[in-house]
Amino acid sequence: MHCFTMVGCERFKTDDSPLAQVRVQWTLAIGTLLSLVALVGLCGWSLLGIEPPRGMQNHARLLLLDINEAGSTELSLLPTVGPVLADRIVTDRIRHGPFETVEQLQRVAGIGPKTVQAITPYCVVKLPSPTCVTTTTDALP
Repeated sequence: MHCFTMVGCERFKTDDSPLAQVRVQWTLAIGTLLSLVALVGLCGWSLLGIEPPRGMQNHARLLLLDINEAGSTELSLLPTVGPVLADRIVTDRIRHGPFETVEQLQRVAGIGPKTVQAITPYCVVKLPSPTCVTTTTDALP
């Protein structure tokens, strides 16, 4: 056991730290485990790269993205889609316009039928509504 003396202060032991107590260590370990379970519950089992247990398939689809609105950060959360592929999707959407179906993602380099199949449960396609311009003839001479 090491003791330190400071001028004007009492001596204290370094082993008196709350983190050195076994009860505190177990509390931290259980808290970390519960946080991981909550994270999997919020983000889906794909976060761990495994299939959800039987009976939890309906609860695994908590992520649902509109591929015409989502940014690259959100798209990179999809299974098998990383940051590079997400950037390609956004770039393609800007250059060629919105996607009409999820299958149309195959026009992006690096996306094939397997990727589309993996991400389809997490994607929706909402086409942008056309803007309506109203003109009036009251102001004309």
